[in-house]
Amino acid sequence: MKVIRLSDVIVKSWSGGTTAELLIYPEGSSFAAGNFELRISLATVAQETSVFTPLPGTNRTLLVLKGTQLLKHRGHHTADLKPLEQDTFSGDWTTQCSGTATNFNVMTHSDKVAKVEVVDLGHGNSLQSHTSATVQFLYLLEGTLIAGQQTIISEEGIVFNKETEIRAKENARMVLVSYRFKSNS
Repeated sequence: MKVIRLSDVIVKSWSGGTTAELLIYPEGSSFAAGNFELRISLATVAQETSVFTPLPGTNRTLLVLKGTQLLKHRGHHTADLKPLEQDTFSGDWTTQCSGTATNFNVMTHSDKVAKVEVVDLGHGNSLQSHTSATVQFLYLLEGTLIAGQQTIISEEGIVFNKETEIRAKENARMVLVSYRFKSNS
């Protein structure tokens, strides 16, 4: 298990705002090189309208954390997203975005799509992960969690690839990402 602290993540600018890469797999891969299988990031969209950068061969899931996003995927569908709503789409599509927001982004560089879900966990309750061949990433939006021997607070994440008990020290809301890597298929 690895703890990801937002204060330790490098924030970079892009044409519409900023991005903070929380996880990229495999280690040593690069978003710029396009040789990743899984990338998880936080992004701010500061411009009222923008067009997403084309990412051929990439599947994307965008979950709005704050603000709103209207995504128009030319020739496909439109998604009007409010906080904690998500849309999954192909990076090959031309996507126009309206609205300012903070987004949780999950990209897979294969024909697979990651499962992205918002989970609420009441004080004292546990979430038992069963990962076997799946890597999971948890990003805490609110509250405090105990994962193994680690305390996780708001705006921190954990990466784990084995069974891990996660207990809420207080009421908690989190984003949980599950993905089965090609090498484990």
